[in-house]
Amino acid sequence: MCMQRTQYGISRCPHYDYCDYVHQYQECNIRIYTHAHLLLERTMLDEDLPAIVIIDEDFTNNLVEHIEVPFSLLSHVEAIPEFRDAIRAIMNWAITKDHVVLIQEFQKQGGAWSELADKLKKLRPTITPGDSDQIVHNSLSKHQNVRPVATLLSHLDRVLSRGLMPTAIDIDPSKLTVHHRHEITRFGNLAQGNGSVRFYITDATISETIIRQCLPVDSVEVVAAQRNAIVMQCSDSICSTSSLDPTRHTDPQMQGRATTRLADVQALLDELASTGLKILAVGPSAITGNPAKNAAPKLTTAPNVHLAHFGAIRGIDTWKNCDVLVLIGRNEPTAQSVEDIARALFYDDPNPLKLTGKWQSRTAGFDMVSGEQLGVEIWGHEDPRVHEVLVQVREAESIQALDRLRLIHNIDPKLVIVLSKLPLPGVKVDRLLPWAELTRGGEFELLYRNSGGVLPLNASWIAQKTGKTTSAAKKAVQRMLMKGHSPLRFSQWKMSPLKQPQLAWYRPVGQRNWSRFFHDYPTTEDAKTPLEALLGVAVKVKP
Repeated sequence: MCMQRTQYGISRCPHYDYCDYVHQYQECNIRIYTHAHLLLERTMLDEDLPAIVIIDEDFTNNLVEHIEVPFSLLSHVEAIPEFRDAIRAIMNWAITKDHVVLIQEFQKQGGAWSELADKLKKLRPTITPGDSDQIVHNSLSKHQNVRPVATLLSHLDRVLSRGLMPTAIDIDPSKLTVHHRHEITRFGNLAQGNGSVRFYITDATISETIIRQCLPVDSVEVVAAQRNAIVMQCSDSICSTSSLDPTRHTDPQMQGRATTRLADVQALLDELASTGLKILAVGPSAITGNPAKNAAPKLTTAPNVHLAHFGAIRGIDTWKNCDVLVLIGRNEPTAQSVEDIARALFYDDPNPLKLTGKWQSRTAGFDMVSGEQLGVEIWGHEDPRVHEVLVQVREAESIQALDRLRLIHNIDPKLVIVLSKLPLPGVKVDRLLPWAELTRGGEFELLYRNSGGVLPLNASWIAQKTGKTTSAAKKAVQRMLMKGHSPLRFSQWKMSPLKQPQLAWYRPVGQRNWSRFFHDYPTTEDAKTPLEALLGVAVKVKP
């Protein structure tokens, strides 16, 4: 509308020279693109490449499409003479599955199926301004959407012109399913020297491997931001959705286990909610609900607890003022669904994907604040490119949940509780705790809660209360003190639901040896009376 080429030259809108919309394109070296705009071709207003391109959030998911092409639609296009040979070659391949013959037929026809695709996209029903409503209605009702066939032609052109096999197309009795990656062409091929553009992508989890498939870049530099959070993570449970959802089981014993696990999560949320602070809980929609699908959550929440589900959290700024994140489980689709995404992204890669249809065990390490080398067995994929896609779907979704709290802006650290043993790349972990201890508190915390805010670290007393041997109780106390931990799992977080415990000394009257004890009283002397009541003997105390 602003400018177009005609047989007489370039035609411009009469308001062109004074239009603010047009002026924004002139000598503009920095451009911010929406995801939808990336797929558009450059227009005459946008012919020059910008020096800097800014893209907010990972856009690669928007390039992936799984397109169904019914054979009936192929037959419809085959009836158009201009497309007959190409469509017949495709339909014959769908029957024989002979890749070599398809490549030979493509070459015999001179290739250029992408040009056929462009022509197919331009097919429109024949309508003129003077047509009656009935004629217009009839024309539109008879018109079929042939864009799926156009995409199929473009997909095959890119593959066959490189001598590759079309491995990203599924053949079923009634249709073809194309796992396709739409091309970003507006920036040309920068890797071959067709310009110099710097891309700035503001996303915490984007993959360099996948970016190289989607953008014409020759080098990638990552600038990492530091999160300000205290991260507590589960050490012994992957926390699958089925382990929390009793309705997914028929066996009463499994239902009982899931009910108990769900109650653990509920208890944790209730404890945190009692602080009055804002809590965000993110998990699978089967647990946290999905309002868009009228799916109710399996958790009951106080007004200060917000629920969200995987797949609907990216880019949302609503929860930036929350103080605590509880991350429930992880987002792990089936191996086949992840492979299909990888097939779309890497359909034109000269090195075929190794598609096994299953996960395999691998070791992943935690990024511990203490520097400890700790790892765990998780599921991964044999092909590193498929595994990279899995990380984007699984680990990255959890990291995106963390970043809803905007952890790079807060002055005081916020609390992040990860209820899964899945290590998250780049997320520093302060403490790893078993499921039971993380959700409801460990033995020391339960003793502390039930002992009036005092906890003597005497091995014999602890052994008597917990059923441990004296030796085991002594080792547990030494381990806690050596690591600088307190009996409260959230004690590092200044907004802990309980008061911060203090460490002091005591000894029973008449004994010479001093022992340590925790208390939450204003002074050590204030803790003396409840400690004596707990032990049943008179004691002396000192800070």
